[in-house]
Amino acid sequence: MPPGQRRRRTALDGRAAGGRAGGKATWIGFAMDDDCTEELIAWVTAGGPGVAAPPAALELQFVPPPREAKAARTRR
Repeated sequence: MPPGQRRRRTALDGRAAGGRAGGKATWIGFAMDDDCTEELIAWVTAGGPGVAAPPAALELQFVPPPREAKAARTRR
């Protein structure tokens, strides 16, 4: 990912209850607009990864964590 796009990602880590339920940190790309921010807040308020399902529009913005993305590029 080019440097400018890296700044447009955010990671959301779940609460302890989410981790016990199998939730993992979720990386979200292009997360700089107001709609995305509102969806992030709503998801976190509902419990976040492992506790609450993400909003459908937000889920479309999920990206692989940096290490996974790099590994995928080197396998090609």
